[in-house]
Amino acid sequence: MNADDGFLGLTTGSLTLKHPVFVGAEASVTEAARAMRAANATACLVGSPESVAGILTERDIVRAVAEEQDLEGPASALMSQGVVGVGQGELVCEAFLAMIRHSIRRLAVTDANGRVVSMIEERDLMAARLESPVALAAAMAKAPDAEALATAYAGLGALVPRWLKQGADVTRAGALAAAVRDQLFARAAELALAAGPDPGPLALAALGSEGRREQFLATDQDNALVLGEGADPAKASTFAKRLMDILARAGLPPCENGVTADNAPWRMDLDGWGERLDALGRDLGPDAVLSLSLLADARHVFGRPDLTAGLRGALLHAVREAPRALRYMAREAARFEPPVTVFGGLSVRKREPGLGGLDIKRGGIFPLTQGARVLALEYEIEPTDTASRLSGAAEAGALSNDTARTLAQAMAFLQELRLRFQAEAVADGREPDNFVYPEKLTRLERSRLKDCLKAVAEFQAMLANKYALHLLT
Repeated sequence: MNADDGFLGLTTGSLTLKHPVFVGAEASVTEAARAMRAANATACLVGSPESVAGILTERDIVRAVAEEQDLEGPASALMSQGVVGVGQGELVCEAFLAMIRHSIRRLAVTDANGRVVSMIEERDLMAARLESPVALAAAMAKAPDAEALATAYAGLGALVPRWLKQGADVTRAGALAAAVRDQLFARAAELALAAGPDPGPLALAALGSEGRREQFLATDQDNALVLGEGADPAKASTFAKRLMDILARAGLPPCENGVTADNAPWRMDLDGWGERLDALGRDLGPDAVLSLSLLADARHVFGRPDLTAGLRGALLHAVREAPRALRYMAREAARFEPPVTVFGGLSVRKREPGLGGLDIKRGGIFPLTQGARVLALEYEIEPTDTASRLSGAAEAGALSNDTARTLAQAMAFLQELRLRFQAEAVADGREPDNFVYPEKLTRLERSRLKDCLKAVAEFQAMLANKYALHLLT
């Protein structure tokens, strides 16, 4: 464990966990229950450490008793097939993510040889003094209406700053926050479907920073809807309006630029998306470049994954057919200069808003995310987060490994500073923004901030050269 990583930097192997309880495939339900009681365990595994057939929990046994099932029958008849596991070297953050993604509260922990050596439950993580994002996600999954969804989602705003104070880096905190918000989107979509006529097959994709899993405290809705074959456009429209209303009532305000599925340009079938993307590739005005950039971050959050994959395929086709689009998108990455002076000092604002501060998103984070988007499209890099895109660009030969690592570290530090000041704003009852105030930073932090902004400027210069931005008028 790195001492600077805090709770989320712990590995599952560093926690004090119980040995797993095993029963054979032919053991009866009664025998399994006795084995669990003897070990004071809430579940047992059917099989062996080398080969786990499934898991039987207290809840399974209670249901069997309530339904008057044969308790002398084999435990394997009641078990859930297989078991979700994490390695001893995996971070606690990864354990949380696995629980959220699979909607479970316990995992098997495996050694380097794949043998199950212990079990980890949500309460084990809770005992390590961190409120559980698993509980938040579960509360959202069961929310009966928008109000209950809002109550559950409000807890995330308090948890993210706490994770950061405990030493979690922004990548881990962002991944956890995105996993919880994905549950918010999924449940909101379920509620919207239940409240009206079924529109047919569809997929909801998160766009922008939500799609990149890099959204934290200052959130709004950026999303798109892809309709499948046989979907009813009119019913899909009313579904989208219900969905946006539920999300807004839950605490996610609509995008001020109208980038939401209740607006027709962001809701269509794959043929429609293909035509629109081809038109955007030919247009390349400011709105077209913005739309292409947002769609580059599309990440599936609800419905049919193949439809979201189809949207991405249409985007890649449009860019291949109109390669100039990459140049215009790259120009956006180089549009805003980092806030540093010619002598290498930090350049702060001389007037409100942000007097004495610098806009860390405009001059630092945005050039990195936008540049990484461009590289991801050119080299067809599938992950949507900026760090993975930079790493993928290095694998493709577009960046050196050292450059990709430096830029990813710069992105993490800039996000960390941004989040710190946003958390302070929330704590003070102010609206979070993107200003960072150097006077509140330590000397070491100011020095590191300068180095990060210098790296951003060098990245912009590389993009300008690679995409011959001097030839654009």
